[in-house]
Amino acid sequence: MAAIAADDGSDSDDAICLVSNAADSDEISKSWLVDSAASAHMCWMRRCFDDYHTTTGRSVTMGDKGSVATVGVGTVVLNVIVHGKTRKINLEKVLYVPAMGLNLMSVGMMGERGAEVSFKGGKTIIKISDKVAACGTRKSGLYHLDMAPLSDIAEVASLQL
Repeated sequence: MAAIAADDGSDSDDAICLVSNAADSDEISKSWLVDSAASAHMCWMRRCFDDYHTTTGRSVTMGDKGSVATVGVGTVVLNVIVHGKTRKINLEKVLYVPAMGLNLMSVGMMGERGAEVSFKGGKTIIKISDKVAACGTRKSGLYHLDMAPLSDIAEVASLQL
């Protein structure tokens, strides 16, 4: 799986997404996949965006050379599990690509943020300032972020209130 976005500093960047023959499953569509070839974060679910604005003139070229429009960009807050505890991480400049059906976290963009991403023994670890910010597990050849179940998110929200 790979996604490549042009980086010329303009707001009309196009992106390319080459998707392998991953099985179309509910788990994959709800997961966040850690993609070492992606140069842009991409999300297909509008409800994931915390901060969002619409865009025009951007598109993602799929592996079959078909093109789909990106309709927005924004920030996504992910609730991840690290050492058994729920933590929040912010992904900025996430492209909203409703036709994608997948969510991709770009290793390259995490590196630009100062993160260190490593892959070893079927696990991925994302560190920011030498602290573990997120972890992931390899399933069916893809690295899925370890996400908090919705019940854990509700508990954290009620504790914060």
